Amino acid sequence: MAPLSPPASLKDGVIAIRSWRHSDLPPLVDLLQDPAIARWTGIPAPYSRREAKLFFKTNARQEAMGVGTDSAIVSATDDDILGGVGLKLHPAHSTAEVGYWVAAHMRRRGIATRAVRLMARWAFIDLEVKRLELLTNVGNEASEGVAKRCGFQREGLLRSARVMKGQRVDLTLFSLLPEELR
Repeated sequence: MAPLSPPASLKDGVIAIRSWRHSDLPPLVDLLQDPAIARWTGIPAPYSRREAKLFFKTNARQEAMGVGTDSAIVSATDDDILGGVGLKLHPAHSTAEVGYWVAAHMRRRGIATRAVRLMARWAFIDLEVKRLELLTNVGNEASEGVAKRCGFQREGLLRSARVMKGQRVDLTLFSLLPEELR
């Protein structure tokens, strides 16, 4: 499998998606102290420099293997970090899963919706993905809204689907096919 990282073309004039840089470590650690991110994601809390360094190593490994990428969502004008977006590929099935988080001060501005749309286009056109999945924790209405605005269809509840912070959690499954992207 070829190495995987977001192309420079993943931008829309408001945001850009790019690879994480080691210089992003301090702001990443600061942004991930947010209790809402800890509540709705598997990101460790509190988030330390140690977790960030491990994240960078793990991400480099998955990109080198061509199975996924976790990328920075940044402002297209000043490169400030606005959040993160990831894509995990399942090549045997031509499917992928998208996930994201947005910094507290940037929420409710369409950042996640823009990022998911950019990642979906890349996945469908360049990576030839035939089905994109998005999973939300039950009750995460903001993430469900992102899925719906991008054209994802709710498929149902996955009971006790994953372990997050030592607890089994239920997830809502959404899917998007290439012709459904809004």
